[in-house]
Amino acid sequence: MLADFLAGWAAGGAGLLIGHPLDTVKARLQTMNAYSGILDCFTKTLRNESVGGLYKGMLVPFLSAGAQHSLIFLAYGGALKLLHPGESNVDARKDLPMREILLASICGTMLQLGPAIPIEMVKTKLQVQRENATLARKDQLLYRGPVDCLFKTYQYNGFMGLFKGGQVMFYRDNIGFLFYLPVYEGLLRLFRKNDLDNAAFQMLAGGIAGSTSWFSICPLEVLKKIEFRRIKYMRRSTCGNWREKFDEKKGSRPFIEAVWPLPNMWSLTPLLLTLGVAVALENGLARTPPMGWMSWTAFYCELNCTKYPTGCINERLYMDMADRLASDGYREAGYVSVHVDDCWMERNRDGAGVLVADRERFPSGMQALAQYTHTRGLKFGIYEDYGTLTCGGYPGSYGYLKIDAQTFANWEVDYLKLDGCNINLDLMPIGYPQMERELNATGRPIVYSCSWPAYLIDHPHLVNYHVIGKSCNLWRNFDDINSSWKSIQSIINYYDHNQDKHIPTHGPGRWHDPDMLVIGNKGITVDMSIAQMTIWCIWSAPLIMSNDLRIIGKEFREILLNREAIAIDQDPLGVMGRLVANTTDIGVYVKPITPTAGSRTSFAIGILNRNITNAKTVEVVLWTLGLKDEAGYRVKDVWEKSDLGILKPSDKLRTQVNPTGAALFRAELVNQAPSPDRPFFFGDVPNDAFFRPGRVFNERKLSGNYNPYAFSNEY
Repeated sequence: MLADFLAGWAAGGAGLLIGHPLDTVKARLQTMNAYSGILDCFTKTLRNESVGGLYKGMLVPFLSAGAQHSLIFLAYGGALKLLHPGESNVDARKDLPMREILLASICGTMLQLGPAIPIEMVKTKLQVQRENATLARKDQLLYRGPVDCLFKTYQYNGFMGLFKGGQVMFYRDNIGFLFYLPVYEGLLRLFRKNDLDNAAFQMLAGGIAGSTSWFSICPLEVLKKIEFRRIKYMRRSTCGNWREKFDEKKGSRPFIEAVWPLPNMWSLTPLLLTLGVAVALENGLARTPPMGWMSWTAFYCELNCTKYPTGCINERLYMDMADRLASDGYREAGYVSVHVDDCWMERNRDGAGVLVADRERFPSGMQALAQYTHTRGLKFGIYEDYGTLTCGGYPGSYGYLKIDAQTFANWEVDYLKLDGCNINLDLMPIGYPQMERELNATGRPIVYSCSWPAYLIDHPHLVNYHVIGKSCNLWRNFDDINSSWKSIQSIINYYDHNQDKHIPTHGPGRWHDPDMLVIGNKGITVDMSIAQMTIWCIWSAPLIMSNDLRIIGKEFREILLNREAIAIDQDPLGVMGRLVANTTDIGVYVKPITPTAGSRTSFAIGILNRNITNAKTVEVVLWTLGLKDEAGYRVKDVWEKSDLGILKPSDKLRTQVNPTGAALFRAELVNQAPSPDRPFFFGDVPNDAFFRPGRVFNERKLSGNYNPYAFSNEY
């Protein structure tokens, strides 16, 4: 057993010296979106970080690899001794049944897991911490070394944070050694039968066994790296051609990440949701939900301006949209901003670390584009990412928050969307508030849109909207939208099932953003457009269009410009409407709006038909929705543009809703005289309103077993 221990120690250290550079390349390819292949990663690492970059994170495993391998072979040899006392390990291995070899392998794996998990965690975090000057300055690196990495992990995540990813490693190592040692022993026996028992063939057996083991654990190895680093990549998972291009470049990595979701053994320290009123970012901005136009969903990251002159990301595209907002009635309706999304930059910063607009596609520069929009009475928005790279692979803001904030202020930017690709989730509670402080320090009012909680979709216990609302004017929660009913419905489903968390943390200066309006795009019908506009307005959601305003049909433009619907969205109370009644096909939403009279409010009522083939007749008594003012309500049909007269709480509201469509009503108080009771606040939204079972509705409540990734007409 002592011989096994010493041999394992020597083998571990020697193997690490030879294999660590390749392991570094492997780790970066698995967890970073900056390399085209093995050779590209190897050469870029050498060029940017010298030979030392290939040996990043090696100190801790070098000092401990010997002990780790010693434990493996100590337990392996010890198990064989117990099975066959009195024999040498070499003699025993020649004739042992494979089931005993497997048992001994498991013993070796289990003993080494304790020290192996934190060692792997530190190694991985240091390996993927890049020092490329175009991405992060050295003095702003997250970890100065292995000890600092251990300390910060313990500081932010507690003792169990050192063992994050342990379950994946448990599966990985057990599978790996179940393939490695039996294959190795089996090959040695085969060679001995053919009188090939020498060092060369022992090395060959080890090489074949190692390759077999690696192929067996590769998917889990990818999961391990991602788990240790906790990074979300390319959340553009619903974006058609963009995702296809990513898959062509990165192969099956996103597939593995998506379809093998092993649960964490331990989680980070939870950021618990607290009760009470949310505190908003008090920069005086976004007191009503922002409205404008953004490029992503309609144009993604199309760079070929020769092939697609009117559909690529260039300054002409944004100038055209600014012209349309100003000339086609959108500006007067409230759509007052033009937002540049990803892929507008050069691949590298300039010598001073400042972002540079792509010189071919944006020859006039970003400040000139901002001024172009301003002269048309519009505001200008821009995109960046908190990570080392944007989702499209361009320079991110990590390590450059102060420089970028000042750059945007110098360019006269009015709105910043800060994405969250390619950054450790542990850093988001630090970096997003830091960017808010840097923006405020510039002295320029800049609306701040955060993608922060969207990257925590798999970790809802880490989402604290009260904290997020102190730094961000608006934030994304869920997957990117695309131009399909399935996508629209999946977002509605997600918000329905999380409304109890969303409603108390939503209001002036702090908005949940369900993503862009896709009205007018191919694949979206008039009824689908009415449905999206209805629910977004009921939610008091940002109304950011992503379409081609140059060719949009008249019927879609009329939906986007409906002043009654927009008034409901922009209502100064800023309350997010609530789903108060629900069946398989029909959802009914109620939103308190102005005018108010003390605690009495007017209401907007939205009725959604999820059924994709059949129209539905809906009939509901007003008081069951919380409309109980005895004087009644003057009710208007927003989409039909008709006045339904005065309805009392006991009266029925009846309408027919097209498949994948919606109806929207405005119910204003008839008696608007001030009442002696307290004024209205958002807690007055009726939580217990419901449909009475009857001829029209078969009552169903929301199910607690909800999969946000699955789309179905059933809950």
